Amino acid sequence: GPTISGFDIKKAVKNNTGVFTVYGSVLITFFLAGLVEPDVFSVENILTILHHMASLGVVAIGQTFCILSGTFDLSVGSVISLSNLLFSGTLYGRAQMLLPALLLAVGVSVVIGLINGLLIAKARINPFVTTLAMMAMAQGAALMYYTGPYGKITPAVKWLGYGKIGPIPVPALLLAFFFALGLIVLTKARFALHVYAQAQRSENSAHAIGHPCYLLCDGRHNRHLLLGSHGHRGSLLRCRC
Repeated sequence: GPTISGFDIKKAVKNNTGVFTVYGSVLITFFLAGLVEPDVFSVENILTILHHMASLGVVAIGQTFCILSGTFDLSVGSVISLSNLLFSGTLYGRAQMLLPALLLAVGVSVVIGLINGLLIAKARINPFVTTLAMMAMAQGAALMYYTGPYGKITPAVKWLGYGKIGPIPVPALLLAFFFALGLIVLTKARFALHVYAQAQRSENSAHAIGHPCYLLCDGRHNRHLLLGSHGHRGSLLRCRC
């Protein structure tokens, strides 16, 4: 087939049909929308989309680790809400409480991820059941202690949600940072081998590279949290409130 500097285009398309289909559909939809409304192609509109979708993009990066390892996490939304409330409630407009608030939000999220991982890998509970139950518990905890929006952010935190560096929104830059971090981990770090091994749903493939399966699962869910979901996204959403 045709190649570009030794890269076989035909083989790449054949091996990644699903990926090309998804991205092709997105590009076609974007193009058709632009024909109806030319402003869709404007730089301002593209930057606005990046601004508002950055938090979802950060979550998607973290969720990628779960999907690559053959599972998923349904508790994301509820834990985001809980960490959001914890962060803003602890901060409450006090700049000196920024670090404790961030550590609390991220820490709670990491603990929840660890619990999910242990239940799935050690107790052999189905990921759907585990994360669905965790979703209900996190949502219940949020509703139990908070009856509505709570807390207050500082101007510096608000800048992270609404500020710009030149024409580029800060949330878009944060998304780019987490994307680069996730890409490096998945292509350069040894942890990626464990993620891909777990995706084979075989303990033998995991043990062959010297890593217990429960550590794969725990690491997968916690990496999901650290690279792009609960704690960071909760804080980013609070920045935009």
